Amino acid sequence: MRIRPISLKTRQILAVIGIALILCGLSLKIGRRYAVLTKLFGAKQPCLILMYHNLTTDEAECGSVTVTQDRFRADIEWLKENGYSFILPQDLAEKKPLPDKPVMITFDDGYLSNYTLAYPVLLETGAKANINVIASIIDDGGYAVFCGWDQLAEMAASGAVEIGSHTYDLHNPATGGEVVPGGPNGVQKEESETVPAFEERLSADLSKSVELIEANVGKPVYCLAYPFGENDKPSRAVAEAMFPVTLCTYAGMADVYKYYGHNLPRNNVTMDTDLAELARLGHGWLR
Repeated sequence: MRIRPISLKTRQILAVIGIALILCGLSLKIGRRYAVLTKLFGAKQPCLILMYHNLTTDEAECGSVTVTQDRFRADIEWLKENGYSFILPQDLAEKKPLPDKPVMITFDDGYLSNYTLAYPVLLETGAKANINVIASIIDDGGYAVFCGWDQLAEMAASGAVEIGSHTYDLHNPATGGEVVPGGPNGVQKEESETVPAFEERLSADLSKSVELIEANVGKPVYCLAYPFGENDKPSRAVAEAMFPVTLCTYAGMADVYKYYGHNLPRNNVTMDTDLAELARLGHGWLR
């Protein structure tokens, strides 16, 4: 049987198809590599970071830093239903490629309700959270209002919780933890201090917090949440040398790699917070 030669037109069509397939393959490889590289090295990576403090079962007790357990559960369920994936400061510290819609749940201070009310919700839903503790209060026994080391260690061992620092004792203890109008507050430098003296004082406090947390919880500390979200240039220099992730309290959508995990904005959640609207607006706020 005689085989008919392939026509010039057919050869041209086959050549075009072959070139197209090669280009598609290259494009796919380049696209995948670009996606990884942009996530690792500075392209915009929006992350919604939510800030809680205390939970309650009584809505009458709610305020600027307290929401109900039901509200917290509803927030977690909404995030899951809308495609968000829960991450922890360790993920940022290790520069891991992040999911398309990352969210970080954070708690400040280490209230007992983080263990009695928030932790069960995390276990039920598969969510994760970061809890930043004032180490001196925990070490003094928590005054029946804050978690104990055993409870923090249990939560950390579960993998659902990562414990961070909220300093050892720089949450304005002289004012009962209340903010001082005009400052300085928290980790900020006192006006009369020399920079070397300030650096030594702050380093000693933060080091003590890390040592206590790691000794009692058994996990590395990756994160510092600034008390009141306040900091200044001298304090940032000390804190960023010690912690790969630092958190503030001003609202916005975090661009987590823009500042290499530092000075990230967080959104305080109250009973009146519209989480859907917050997430929608947040993507236009990248900071």
